Order: sequence, then structure tokens, then C-alpha cells
Amino acid sequence: IEYLIGHYEYPLFEGHELWLEKDAGYRTEKTDPGPDFMRKVRKATKRFNFKPIPN
Repeated sequence: IEYLIGHYEYPLFEGHELWLEKDAGYRTEKTDPGPDFMRKVRKATKRFNFKPIPN
């Protein structure tokens, strides 16, 4: 595991080497699990040194 991302953060990877879109019509807006939850998870897993998500 290199990245830790919330469902809502997947669009940040558009244009990234990991991005692969097979059906552009499938894309939907995601809100889960939310920024507050992801901050807590990232804080709790900091020792694993996951790569930062693209901005």
C-alpha cells in the first residue's frame, strides 16, 4: 500500500500515473468517508509513511 485515499479524493489522481478511466460516464461525485475522518485515519497511520495524495 503506497497511498491512503478516501473515496471522495479519487479525482485528485486524474492525470496521475495511476489514473485509468475506462468509462468517463461512470464518474460520480463522492463524499465519503469525509475529510474529518481521513485526517484522523492519516494521523493514526502516520508511522506507515504513505505517499501524499496529489493536490
